[in-house]
Amino acid sequence: MHGPNLPSRQAGLPVDRQAVLLREGLTMRVDSIGRFCILALVAALLVSPAVSWSQATTAPSSSKSPWEAIATSQDAGEIIAARERLIKDYQFAASESRGFAYAEEAAKKCQPALAADDPLAAVRQVNAAMAIAKMPQVSIQPALDAMVAHSNPAVRYLGWRAYHNIRMLLLAGGQRFAQQMLTSVETALAKEDSPVVLTALLEMAVYPATPPSTVSQQALSEAQNRTFAALAKNWSICGQLAMDGTVDATTAAGKAVEAAASLCDLTGRKEADKKAAAQVIVGLMWCATKVWVDSTDEQYADEAHQGLLREAEARLNALSGLNKRFIQKPIDDKDKELKAALRRGALEWLDALKEPLGVSEPKIEPRGQEPKA
Repeated sequence: MHGPNLPSRQAGLPVDRQAVLLREGLTMRVDSIGRFCILALVAALLVSPAVSWSQATTAPSSSKSPWEAIATSQDAGEIIAARERLIKDYQFAASESRGFAYAEEAAKKCQPALAADDPLAAVRQVNAAMAIAKMPQVSIQPALDAMVAHSNPAVRYLGWRAYHNIRMLLLAGGQRFAQQMLTSVETALAKEDSPVVLTALLEMAVYPATPPSTVSQQALSEAQNRTFAALAKNWSICGQLAMDGTVDATTAAGKAVEAAASLCDLTGRKEADKKAAAQVIVGLMWCATKVWVDSTDEQYADEAHQGLLREAEARLNALSGLNKRFIQKPIDDKDKELKAALRRGALEWLDALKEPLGVSEPKIEPRGQEPKA
């Protein structure tokens, strides 16, 4: 499916991210009509010819503060103008060294808009989230915690992108900030079901190997260890997404492969960590190929899926030192039954790692096919 024409980068989301988020909103499985309506409203807001994200259509009412306008206005243009006003006001405050205080107040005032439940709810939520995401201060953390736990995946996405921008500031800010950030990461890794949001979360959670001078090695190590433990414990969620076979799900699975290997490296490649990382990676490889053999859709052997498997194989070779080509060989040979060959390659990797690293075959079913309790 091809996405609609997208607004400019001035909207606050990178264009490629807008595209995948819109595609997800229009094609994802939904658990309720309500959630679908929220996503549809976000999509309509982004692509409506009557509403430009880069320029407001209506000036904000002089009788309303910007946050009040976002939370209560019945005019989408006024809501967008209010968001733009908030960003400009923050930039001015930051230029006068008042950014922390301004963002702290914004983190409180955005809550009514994030909690909106009316026909313009998605417009309010996304514009509030976009404003907060443009205030890179540790004082926005309470708002970010509300955003990453929000029912609207567009808001969660913006929350993790904003968290990514201030993660080092939070680690430098002391235990209270760091602990809350890590708790939010652990909670999200245990339940996030949007591949686009999960990709943003995993991008945020792969920390640099060397901390800036303001961050202690102890604080960085704790962040790396806790995030790695949460991913190792909850990787089956990524596995179920990989079984969906969509490009977005494949991207999320690939990011999980990268995160598992990178975090394992950052924690020192202890034997227990190598085993955990190998289980995540071979498990995702197993999940990504499980539905292929029975599928008639040739997209399951397309470039994106091959890329995921090649990346997984490279990471497994680096972890194990085995230097196997169970995946690369059938790709290079242009195997006529490529899907079946890639499935065999995943199973061969599972067998090859059972003894040296103690990995086991996953017990995972595609979403919606889990056995009832």
